[in-house]
Amino acid sequence: MSTIEPSRLQQILRDDATPGVLYMLIWSELEEDTDAYRALSDVLFAHESVTDPDDAPARDLSDPTVRNGVADCAARFPEIHAAAERVIVEIDNDTTLSP
Repeated sequence: MSTIEPSRLQQILRDDATPGVLYMLIWSELEEDTDAYRALSDVLFAHESVTDPDDAPARDLSDPTVRNGVADCAARFPEIHAAAERVIVEIDNDTTLSP
């Protein structure tokens, strides 16, 4: 059951006031070796800048391209959507991210 409306989740993920660490927390909730994990990794990390993907630096999480990429991944992959909801609900006790 969805706890945050999809349109509200998209708004939160695209909002320039959303802290970038939220994206890393969402990524850390995903199962490795899945399409969702790989897709979000491609958005969050600059794999093309290194030979070993494990050494890839994080992209600028305040960049609108990254924010939109995370939101697009959440719309395409139910497991990313669910992870985003879990993280947002978990931290919402101290913030105003969700309604």
